[in-house]
Parts: sequence; C-alpha cells; structure tokens
Amino acid sequence: MITQNEIDAFYEDVASLKLRFPNAAIVKATGEPKGNVSSYLNKKRKPTEDFLRRFYSVFSESLKKVSRGTFSQNEDIGPGNYQEKSDNKKYIELLERDRIMLEQMQKQMHEIISANLAELLVAQRLNRAQLTVLTDLGAKTLATVQKRNLEMVREETSKALNDVVARQLQADTPAGM
Repeated sequence: MITQNEIDAFYEDVASLKLRFPNAAIVKATGEPKGNVSSYLNKKRKPTEDFLRRFYSVFSESLKKVSRGTFSQNEDIGPGNYQEKSDNKKYIELLERDRIMLEQMQKQMHEIISANLAELLVAQRLNRAQLTVLTDLGAKTLATVQKRNLEMVREETSKALNDVVARQLQADTPAGM
C-alpha cells in the first residue's frame, strides 16, 4: 500500500527532474500507458505501486544526481530527454534525406550543364569553320573582282591609248593622202 508521503515524494521527484516533456519521457521509460501517466501527473489518479517501482528503477540514478546537485542543465537526465532525442533523430533523418536529394539534383544539373556545354562547343567549332569558309570565299571574290577591274582598267587604258595613237596618226597624216 502506498502512503500519501510516497505519492507526494513522487510529485516532488518528477518536478526536480525538470523534464521538458515529462509525460512522454515517463511513458517511454516505464512503458506505462500514456493515459495513466497523464492521470498520475495531473493528480487525477494515485500512481500504482508497480508504476512507482518502474519509475524509480529508471530514474533513480538521475534523482541521485539531482539531489547531489551534480547534474547540469545540458546533461542528459535519464530517459527524460527521449522526446528530444527522437526529435533530433527525425531532424537528422530529414537532413540526411535533404542532403541525398541535393546531391542527386547537383549530379543532374552537372549532367545537363555538361551536355549543354558540349553542344555549345560543337556549335562554336561549326561557326568557326563556317566563318573560315566565308572569309576565304570573300577573299577569293574580292581578288576576282579586283582582277576583273584591273583587266577592265587595262583594257580601257589600252583602248584609250590606241584611240590616242590613232588620232595622233590621223593628225600626222595629210588630209589628202
């Protein structure tokens, strides 16, 4: 049979542990159903002897640290931080999943960029080859035009000189001859 002093000591011990989520921590540590632990902590029901035995078997070391004053706020006080630990595990799992997803995205982006870069290099080489061909064609065309112009100028000059010579010859010869 549990005395009222033992029940009061239980409530003091729970308070001294300063658990962030006492209901969840005690449920996880003792295996007691959530509804029962909630009823005990809210003082709607008196804790059972079996429950108190399990509670103290799990939290006795933490309570010794609290009573000696040898714990720190950052220290893990028994299973009281199970909720935080499971939350941390969830966050770590999420971060790991995000890291893997980011690595996959980075790999895909690298493949896409590499393919696009290869296409750009091929296009640049093609443009360079086309430009070379067009430059050569332009030079040949210019040379041909200049050659024709030179021939035309030579022909015109030659014709003009022939005309001048013919006029000169006509002028030198007497009209009656």
